[in-house]
Amino acid sequence: MEQSELGDSSSRNDEIVSIGAPARFDTLPEDCISMVIYRTSPRDACVVASVSKTVKSAAESDLVWEKFLISR
Repeated sequence: MEQSELGDSSSRNDEIVSIGAPARFDTLPEDCISMVIYRTSPRDACVVASVSKTVKSAAESDLVWEKFLISR
């Protein structure tokens, strides 16, 4: 096959996903973590707060707890 039939190999390499160590949840921006926790329950927020300092901070955010208090 010619190069034109296969396409540009460099563009295909950009699509390859590395299968190495899994990404850590607590490496996401804190506001993203808060939005995930926001969709759980107060109990879940307390449990997940023990994962790391970053997740604890997100779980304790006003955004999360205002939603929990309003939904009661």
